[in-house]
Amino acid sequence: MRIGIEASNMLATHLTGIEYSLTELVRRFTRVDAEGSYRLYFNFLRGTYARRFDERVRPLLDARLRACINRIPNAAMNWLHRGGWPIEATLGRNDLVYYHCFNLRPQWRGRKVLTVHDLMPITHPALYTPTDVAHFREHVPRMARAVDAVVTVSEHTRQQVIDRLGLPADRVFVAHPGVDERFAPQPPDVVAEVLQRLGIGPRPYLLFVGTAEPRKNLPGLLRAYATLRPAERADLQVVVAGKSAWGSAPLRAQIAALGLQADVRLLGYVAEADIPPLYSGARLAALPSLAEGFGSPLIEAMACGTPMLAANATALPEVYGDAALGVDPQDVDALADGLRRLLYDESLRAGLVARGLQRARRFSWDRTAQATVDVFRRVAG
Repeated sequence: MRIGIEASNMLATHLTGIEYSLTELVRRFTRVDAEGSYRLYFNFLRGTYARRFDERVRPLLDARLRACINRIPNAAMNWLHRGGWPIEATLGRNDLVYYHCFNLRPQWRGRKVLTVHDLMPITHPALYTPTDVAHFREHVPRMARAVDAVVTVSEHTRQQVIDRLGLPADRVFVAHPGVDERFAPQPPDVVAEVLQRLGIGPRPYLLFVGTAEPRKNLPGLLRAYATLRPAERADLQVVVAGKSAWGSAPLRAQIAALGLQADVRLLGYVAEADIPPLYSGARLAALPSLAEGFGSPLIEAMACGTPMLAANATALPEVYGDAALGVDPQDVDALADGLRRLLYDESLRAGLVARGLQRARRFSWDRTAQATVDVFRRVAG
């Protein structure tokens, strides 16, 4: 079986979310599929992309994993695609082409498989820009119906694809994302070095990892933190690790309005290698999102032995089961009570750590890759 992969996201500036998961899958497809051959599609000119290709992609290539590269200006390539220039012109003939997000190309031959990570601009439009909402509503249903199978990252998202987009259930499959082996409890000296280098002081800290965008509900978490008593806040600072997004501009203003300048550290984007030590050093971690298609920080924190406070909404309970403390993300008092319990209740903490380490073992990128390859085989016949 010959599979083409639209792999442009592997060259993103930072590998977060969708970009990171595609890279992890590409690392493993030929490991779990002993017979298939894979071709990665790229189009780039600039040196920055060439450097990322050399760093991230070239070391993965072998006889069964090849890269096919266009060097055409993006504006010209977009014009060619609008005119029907097929992806086969770059990849050659394939049994199917795999698209890891909604960047479908014109395709004349072969089956098509698409991963849908979430439908949140459709299901939660208030959390997105009007442009994102309009794009999703106009294009996503058409794209999903144009492919032969859809892979989703959770059963929650699978049901949304079936219900909202009207796809037959037998064309929609689940492949839960994994957690990399590097997410594990880290040695104290490694943790201490990272905390010192990032300027995180000696106070215990609550860690949030993720892009600072409205659906992540950071304002709600900060409001809950602000209701803690001064003595409780003295025992817990807040550390936010993640790049800013379109809705994050008011965050610093909120921190100032709540008088939390001395209690909240905004680290911005943090190198991948530093994330496991950050989790390992945290007193607790939180993912209070209003909506998630999966929620990878949950399993990353659990794999590092960090007790987790999480929203009991959308796909998150499916991921954490009984291994995190779930609360209503829109209830500030419930969030504050959860912070207090995970800060001081040692019995609760120990139980969540034990169950979290066990649950995290259920999620591996090898299983994700195998489930995705199973869909490829089913579709290709």
